[in-house]
Amino acid sequence: MNSKNLKLYQRIHKSYRGIVFIIVFVIIFVVFATVTNYIAFRDQLIVKEQEQLMAIAQSTAQHLEDFMNDKITDASVLEQIIIDDYEADQEGEDFVTLIGRALDNYLKIQKGEVYQLQYYEAGGQLLFDTIAIDPIEKRYASTPLLDIDTLQPSKLYVGSIYKLAAGDLAIDIIDTVYIEDAIVGYLRMTIKIDDLYHLRVADIKIGEKGYASVKDSRGVLIMHPNDNDIGEEVMSARKAKLPSQDWSELEALVEEQLKGVAGTGIYHSYWYYDDEYKRIKKFTAFAPAYIDDDFWVVTVPKDYNELSQIASNYFYTNFVLAGFIPLLLGILLVYILNLKKNLAYLENEQKYIEEVELLNSELEKDIAERKILERALLASKERFKQLFNAGSDLIFVLNLSNDDQRYEISRVNDIACKRLGRERKEIVGMDFRTIVTNISEEALENFIAQVDSGEENIYETELNMKEGQIVPVEIAAQIFSLEGQTMMMLMTRDISKKKQEEAQLEKNRALLIYKFRLVAMGEMIANIAHQWRQPLGRLSLMISNLQDAFIHEDLDDAYFEEVVENSQFIIQDMSSVIDEFRYFFNPINEKSLFNPEEQIRTSIEMVKDRIQIDEVAVDIVNTAGLDIYGYPNQFSQVILNIINNSIDALHGMTDKERQIKIHIDLMLPNSIRIAIRNNGELLPEGLETKVFDPYFSTKRAEDGTGIGLYMTKMIIETNFNGTISMRNINEYVMTEIVIPLEEVNDHGE
Repeated sequence: MNSKNLKLYQRIHKSYRGIVFIIVFVIIFVVFATVTNYIAFRDQLIVKEQEQLMAIAQSTAQHLEDFMNDKITDASVLEQIIIDDYEADQEGEDFVTLIGRALDNYLKIQKGEVYQLQYYEAGGQLLFDTIAIDPIEKRYASTPLLDIDTLQPSKLYVGSIYKLAAGDLAIDIIDTVYIEDAIVGYLRMTIKIDDLYHLRVADIKIGEKGYASVKDSRGVLIMHPNDNDIGEEVMSARKAKLPSQDWSELEALVEEQLKGVAGTGIYHSYWYYDDEYKRIKKFTAFAPAYIDDDFWVVTVPKDYNELSQIASNYFYTNFVLAGFIPLLLGILLVYILNLKKNLAYLENEQKYIEEVELLNSELEKDIAERKILERALLASKERFKQLFNAGSDLIFVLNLSNDDQRYEISRVNDIACKRLGRERKEIVGMDFRTIVTNISEEALENFIAQVDSGEENIYETELNMKEGQIVPVEIAAQIFSLEGQTMMMLMTRDISKKKQEEAQLEKNRALLIYKFRLVAMGEMIANIAHQWRQPLGRLSLMISNLQDAFIHEDLDDAYFEEVVENSQFIIQDMSSVIDEFRYFFNPINEKSLFNPEEQIRTSIEMVKDRIQIDEVAVDIVNTAGLDIYGYPNQFSQVILNIINNSIDALHGMTDKERQIKIHIDLMLPNSIRIAIRNNGELLPEGLETKVFDPYFSTKRAEDGTGIGLYMTKMIIETNFNGTISMRNINEYVMTEIVIPLEEVNDHGE
């Protein structure tokens, strides 16, 4: 052993008492630091948990506000529909039928969000109830009648919470319907509090035991997982169950809540589902949900013991880890004290040092190479950052591997920060669902599954931009792996302009439909005129004969009764013509199975006078023998339009017999074909593909609008999933309609 190592051993051996003192001091310091760190961690954890509970309470309150505001908006829309239906009633349509259809359709769309819709006349008489069917005595079984003397003077407001006949809590949205400042009725929308609870609150779970509940501004529980507490004043209910318990903390907290402010607090209470009502410590957050002029209080409690357990585990873990430091020092002391027995090791230490120096040299060389690679990596990272922030799309990267915060935003580009009006550090860590307006967790999970399976990866939603602006966007996604984590990149594009163009397109389409209806109505009036011309002439002749008989004193009772009877017969026949046209142009569009030949013959009946006047021979051959599932009236209008065009093409032709031939047959693989041919003037070359274009017509400007065949094509393609074409075949012009029969098979045919 060299003298250098020997002197080192002697110096360590003499100072072991000082080392022991240092070890004891380190142990005391570690214990003190561990306890101090535990207290700081516990306090910080409480603050974080309260912030999280506050976010849940405020989010739940906002959901309740949005729900009620949506229903208030819906009530305003329904009011306008009722006004339109009321005006339609003045023009001859049945007001009760119209409003009943509108309210029933709205209730179906809500899928359980609205419990009941009622409409009352101005005097308070119930006119329509969406729940009651018959007999009339059952119309008032669900909710009490509307007392118009208690209504507020405002046009639309939210009523107070009350109990239904079955004992469930409910709330009404009352809308007074005005026409020219005069009250014509009242719309009553009833929402069951229990339905609203299960839609917006019941799924919220706080830790292992916590939940969300809602009370009104008087402190009465209206939403709670325990049905026995519903409708009870919160403090009265708890004092009744545990009168000996000190409730001062909770009373002070409830008084603060009923001021309509948000906040947090710590108090003692119990969990309603425990077998024994055991006093435990809780901490909670609360936030107001403003409902019209009133407010509800959303509270989200959590068991304080869950938080204490986390802090205790943290303390024990740190204490154990910190205990390794004095343990290692103790091992070092034992090693030094026993260094005398290991002199052989000290003799070889110099050699080991030389080897270590060699290794250090190689390590320094490796470090230099690593620095070069690190600089290259930084340069590559900078290029990626520039590309990441260069585009105009908003880009978000989500970490899907984090089960606790599966939708947490881990990266975001500059344009997203600018459009959202937030700092990057504020956005990173947020739940992506908080910046979109209409995407649920289930919809997001389905979207992720589609992207992961390679299916369609485009999703349309809306983003909450800066200053409260809501912008429609289109999201494209890509899932990738990074450093062992599953990530998803969302590329979000503003489609406001696209939506505006779609809205304008829909507006133009509605205008075309309106023009088409005007044209159809004009044709209907013309056909009625044709149908009435002959009976009106007969009536005129009969009246003239009756006048002559009276003048020449040839009028007797038998002749008078005969004229009256024949006149009544002619008038009834004219009335039946009106009924036929009213049914034919019935605006109700409901899908049903119908016989295509019967609808074709109905259409021909509408223009029988034109067919007789122009001496057109109409022949129908049906070899299919099947029904079609769809809209029968729309099908009849399509056929009527084609037949009218065929009669126009045959008008004035004198060199041959005027013919319209209609064939109904099956077409492989599974379709039905209707071919309508006329032997009128053939289509000019090159117009076969243009005749269905909007505003294109081969007639004179005063005879054709150019939208009839266009709307015919739209009806066949959109409402029947079929095709329509027109072409010349030999001496005929053939219009061919092909309708698939898949939907027929789905309905049992």
